[in-house]
Amino acid sequence: MRTALLTAVSHDLRAPLAAARASVDTLRDPRFELSETDRGDLLGAAGSSLGRLSRLVEDLLDMSRLQTGALQPRLEPVAAGEVIPRAVDDVPAAEGRITVAPIPDAVPPALADGALLERVLANLVGNAAKHTTSRIEVTAGLSAGVSAGLTAGLGAGLAGGLTAGPTEDPTEPAGGDTVGERGERVEIRVIDHGPGIPAADRDRVFRPFQRLGDRDNTAGVGLGLALARGLTEAMGGELWPEDTPGGGLTMVVAIPARSGAGTAKGAAR
Repeated sequence: MRTALLTAVSHDLRAPLAAARASVDTLRDPRFELSETDRGDLLGAAGSSLGRLSRLVEDLLDMSRLQTGALQPRLEPVAAGEVIPRAVDDVPAAEGRITVAPIPDAVPPALADGALLERVLANLVGNAAKHTTSRIEVTAGLSAGVSAGLTAGLGAGLAGGLTAGPTEDPTEPAGGDTVGERGERVEIRVIDHGPGIPAADRDRVFRPFQRLGDRDNTAGVGLGLALARGLTEAMGGELWPEDTPGGGLTMVVAIPARSGAGTAKGAAR
């Protein structure tokens, strides 16, 4: 872990900083006669690089909070039809090839931390957009009972040894809301039609600092899926991969449903 972290800091964190500095230095250098278009392009490049640096630092901080148990989710009713569009908007790379299916009226709100669930879904959509050129679909539904992910991964615990906060039960929601009595869960699926992941590698992709299939180091430090699973489990949920019928990968996020909750709708996107 220490070696992987040093590698990440030495390249992945310094590269966007160097790119942003190069753009700013060019803007400040009086030897360059820059048009307004050139200035706009350089400012855009600097902003993009700093945004990437911010996301990388945020990922590292969140991983540290998960590993130390410092992250305390605040659970409350969260409508899938509200959080999914926000997560999709956080991933410009998926624009033009992602569809959000209408959410059935029978799907109640999930008991989740809205900001964390948005982060989980954005990471999954971003991972699909990065590794495939296919269309991406996001669906939401209601399930009951033990999931395929639980029976397949029982005993695995949080990815890479991550733990939820020790002082607060992640399944104990704020504000007196209760988990569905029949074990109902809201399941959100991020579906792609790319190459998929070999069965032998499906556990490894959820470990920190893994870049399965990446050709270079420009996409991040390999924390996206590890964080997605860690944050999901900190909220009392599960995240597991499935094969997409016809080829591809489906990531399933299952979060306990609110007992007696109303319905939540989502519009096609």
